[in-house]
Amino acid sequence: NLLVNVIGYRLAHARFPYSFDPYVDSVFAQAADLAAGRPVYQDPATAPVRECFYPPLFPALLAGVITLTGVRLGAAHGLGLALGLAVLGTLGAIVRRRTGSAAAGWGAALALAMCQRSLSYPIGAPRVDDLALLLGLLTLDAMDRADRSWGAWWTAVLCGAAAPFAKQTAVFALAAGL
Repeated sequence: NLLVNVIGYRLAHARFPYSFDPYVDSVFAQAADLAAGRPVYQDPATAPVRECFYPPLFPALLAGVITLTGVRLGAAHGLGLALGLAVLGTLGAIVRRRTGSAAAGWGAALALAMCQRSLSYPIGAPRVDDLALLLGLLTLDAMDRADRSWGAWWTAVLCGAAAPFAKQTAVFALAAGL
């Protein structure tokens, strides 16, 4: 029921034409600039000046979505929903593989969903957090399997290198996981 509620809420929010979060507005503006061929980091002496308080990986990913969907706030919410569900699915799959229990995998995913819903930001909010978390989970999972395949090793290297470009604090989260 919680998962249906979260998905329904995010889908309804994706169709709402306004943002509730000024952070989303600035990231969306950066993504629209990138989609139009303008750089994220512009000369501050020229207008418009955009705040860039996170690295450019999420705006670049969102710019790719915008080129497909057009400059609509729903594109940001749709990307946020996809990343949020990918985080839940990845966490559930990792826990299931490590424990051998599908119930434990579902439990971990639902526990994260409840924590995100009540403590920080709603699942699927168009924020850099889910991209950084997804890259961090993929890195740690691949590191766990890196001794068995070169593909897992390269996945760990690439996702681990990309995570700080989604959010700076991903460096500390990955270091804690090591």
